[in-house]
Amino acid sequence: MYDNNFTVNISMDGSKEEHDRNRVDINGNPTFERVYNNILLANRIISENHYQELTNNGKTPFLSILNTFDNLTNIHDVERFFLSNSELDKKISRISKVKSIHTNYYSKQKSNNDIKKRLIEMQDKYLNDILENNDISRYSELLVKSVVRPVEFNIAYKKENLHGTCIPGTKLTVSPNGDFHMCERIDGRYTIGSIDKGFDFYEISKHLKNFLSVINEYCGDCNVSNLCTRCFANCTDDQGSFEITEKACKANRATIQLALELYYTALENKMISEEKVNVF
Repeated sequence: MYDNNFTVNISMDGSKEEHDRNRVDINGNPTFERVYNNILLANRIISENHYQELTNNGKTPFLSILNTFDNLTNIHDVERFFLSNSELDKKISRISKVKSIHTNYYSKQKSNNDIKKRLIEMQDKYLNDILENNDISRYSELLVKSVVRPVEFNIAYKKENLHGTCIPGTKLTVSPNGDFHMCERIDGRYTIGSIDKGFDFYEISKHLKNFLSVINEYCGDCNVSNLCTRCFANCTDDQGSFEITEKACKANRATIQLALELYYTALENKMISEEKVNVF
């Protein structure tokens, strides 16, 4: 897999306590020790056999860590874990919150006020660490980036109607039965082709038209529409089309507010220029 430029994405949510809260096997057994040891083993094998390639040729890292959090995650403890495991910290490629759309995942959790508070604390700490030239974990860097992303999207895609939302077919997920899907986050009803038949451009066009129709109907008068991170995956409905709910709008507005607070705090402290957002 390494020789053919594959990247293996591995889910790891931090310390043993945080990881094992959700990451269990089919029998309900914790998986932290297995995942942790296998990452170290794979890293050692690759380093021993391909050290020159990794250092001289800029080859794509073989292992990449994906991290998720929810309302119960103690992100400060997770940061401490990755700071004490620098080899793992360097491999984090994406941090995202468990989505609340079309799921009852959060029904047994308290409101998200605690995680909002911890996110603000983490942002303040991150900005202070930059100003004080302290060591900064990649975890905290990507966590803050995940919050400021709406502003980044607006800068990068301000001339596009979709404002950063993927056009179906520009990325691809293949299900076990060979069907094509527009991404790994959307459910199985939104196929856009198959291995046997290739891309189905009629389905791609239909999904795109339905999505744009919903945006034009519900988002035209919204004063933060250009900053919104809506996408196909978080706008699905029960009929195989798309919808925008008040719950989703409220969550997106809260995210945008946090992003703007962070963005302008960074501007005021001359940590970024007005011309460039993505410098964290």
